[in-house]
Amino acid sequence: MSETDETGPVSEGQTAWQAAAAAGVTPDTPQPEVTGPASDAELGAQVAAGGASATEVDPAALLAAIKQLQSQVTAMEAEKRQANAPEVVGYAQALGDHLQAKADANPVIHADPDYTYHPALEKARVLGEEAGKVAESGGDTGHVVRLADEIVEWVADHADHFPGLDYSYIRQLGKDVKSAAAKLAA
Repeated sequence: MSETDETGPVSEGQTAWQAAAAAGVTPDTPQPEVTGPASDAELGAQVAAGGASATEVDPAALLAAIKQLQSQVTAMEAEKRQANAPEVVGYAQALGDHLQAKADANPVIHADPDYTYHPALEKARVLGEEAGKVAESGGDTGHVVRLADEIVEWVADHADHFPGLDYSYIRQLGKDVKSAAAKLAA
């Protein structure tokens, strides 16, 4: 801009307000607020609040941005699954191990066809497999929860027939499997 332009730099002997007055600016004119660096989203919101609108959209750039955001979300979900996966698998394995230990500690009961541990041990085996699959894939945890419920129900019925056997820890492990599955699903 030249010095003769009315919006040009301040001339000698002229104050900044005098030079601004030539452009119609007064001390009452709202001044822009200067803050720290803003994110792209904040800048976009400020521009939109000022009445600006998009005049041109680059579909390829928009699609690329969407894909990038989706990959970030997918990575965050995978991290969450990874953090919770060992917990559900560990509890499922512990549940099966403790049931097997009960069966080994009570061979007479285990040999009785009416009260054998086989149904619960088979469910525990499947529970361990399903927990592993869900932990890897992040799929539906409903089947894991149902299996844990069925095992806990079987244990409760078995405990009614054999009140001298302590099943409290196995029942707690069933609850822990369900809780870990819920965390994995969240």
